[in-house]
Amino acid sequence: MQLLAKRIRWRPIIRLFLTVIGIVLCLTGLYPFSQTIQSQNWLLVEGKIFSSGYIKSDNQQTDRMQFFYQTAVKYEYVLDRQRYLGERVEFGLTDQSFFFQEFAEKILQRYPLGKPVRVYVNPQQANEAVLERTPSMGGGFLLVLLGGFCLMVNFMLSERLANSKPLARY
Repeated sequence: MQLLAKRIRWRPIIRLFLTVIGIVLCLTGLYPFSQTIQSQNWLLVEGKIFSSGYIKSDNQQTDRMQFFYQTAVKYEYVLDRQRYLGERVEFGLTDQSFFFQEFAEKILQRYPLGKPVRVYVNPQQANEAVLERTPSMGGGFLLVLLGGFCLMVNFMLSERLANSKPLARY
């Protein structure tokens, strides 16, 4: 009986932890989506790709080597007779790193060296620009899923707690 009482005492703490983590993960994951909405009033200017490639980096956290392919697309654009350089392809939490070389190459096929591109520029900060006003479906989407999972587990714990019988006092 004491073990059951200790487990029930920890449930509110676990539920609070799951709630906080779930909300933080969801809000962080939704940030690229909010950037997409905010960019709807950005200026559209012409630009040109002056560098396009990927960087192969290794990461050895386990016994085996793991490679990442980070896209490196750089473009230039002019706004109010001032030349700017940009590197951001789409909105996201991190750079565009992929486990598979083919994914990085797909992005690079859209932006070959010398290609004229449309650049969306923040009118309040002309050095903030993006080629695609879409959120990266990588990290942000995954964080929303993980946050939703935490909130779902929290809800299931609260339902189970509500349906459990109170402990008899001895």
